[in-house]
Amino acid sequence: MCGRFDQRFGPERLARAIAELATPLGAESATPSGIASRGVVVPSDGAIVVRMSPSLEVGELTFGVRTRAGSLVINARRETLGERPLFRGALSGGRCVVPIRGFYEFTGPRGARSPVFFHWNGELHWLCGLAVGEGLVVVTEPAGGPVAGWHDREPVVLDHLGGAAWLRDGELATGGAHDAEVIVLDRSWTSPRGDRDPLAFGGPRPDPT
Repeated sequence: MCGRFDQRFGPERLARAIAELATPLGAESATPSGIASRGVVVPSDGAIVVRMSPSLEVGELTFGVRTRAGSLVINARRETLGERPLFRGALSGGRCVVPIRGFYEFTGPRGARSPVFFHWNGELHWLCGLAVGEGLVVVTEPAGGPVAGWHDREPVVLDHLGGAAWLRDGELATGGAHDAEVIVLDRSWTSPRGDRDPLAFGGPRPDPT
């Protein structure tokens, strides 16, 4: 699953990433004016997203979608996207990508879980997302590579080519999270704080076994 991700970057850096995304689309690059760094994004927070309609647009969606029963849905399984009524319409008109520096999973027993941060040494990547109304869900798939040692599912992470293909209604690429680096953080990081950068924690890549 993916319930927390890092959007700690400035508008200039985001503009460069969007320009890369725009090139294979043959689209005009969006200017992210007024978009501020979000730090750690958790469910019900606002998240920066990029959509195409028909040019690239930068905006904000609330992370998570409320069902009629009142539950908050934050993830959508890649394998069943076309089957759930909640996501079916979004596949044709709600595709988006979410710029991230990294994402979090958790390890350890219930009540004593520690966050694990997956990242690309500061480089921006894109989460595969769907806009459902004013809400955002992140598409997930079975975990592989480094994430599999910590969790059975991972977000679908795309480079600019995969992100462009997703936005133009193409097939999803796979394996974008497989080359991520890993940092295991102590339990004090389970409460989001925008003034702490997980990349400053450093340390060697751990062995999940």
